[in-house]
Amino acid sequence: MKIIAQYFILVTAASIALIGCTPMKSSSCQKTRALDDCVYKSPSPTVQSANLPPAVSPPPAIEQPIPPYPVEAAALRLTGTITVRYSITATGRVDNVQIVKANPPAVFDREVLIVMRKWRFEAGHPIDNVESTFHFALNDSNKPVTRLVPARQV
Repeated sequence: MKIIAQYFILVTAASIALIGCTPMKSSSCQKTRALDDCVYKSPSPTVQSANLPPAVSPPPAIEQPIPPYPVEAAALRLTGTITVRYSITATGRVDNVQIVKANPPAVFDREVLIVMRKWRFEAGHPIDNVESTFHFALNDSNKPVTRLVPARQV
């Protein structure tokens, strides 16, 4: 009796799991009606278009100086990455600069925040949630190098 109950539960669970599925090999599945003989697939999900505003690219940069490598970090041969999130005003100025990720923390932050005040973009529409990432590294000659990843809206 216990085995029959377990079989019934298993068949019921399999039936519930396959509701809405269609057999891929309909001819053999209709003949045998055995779950093991059929391969089932879920119906394709329907995708509805949302009324979302189109993604806006940051305007072209007019002035975008790169932050200097901190002297102390270079002396200690520290490398790292800083990601900042900011807004671009209608006049092209950078506003609301926030450090999103800093690795290592508090090593390169100051230089990035200072230089971000000097950034200028072409005037246009204000854009929020723009991110830029700075990589502070040592080149093959062990000289400090700062590289900027192009800005993107998130």
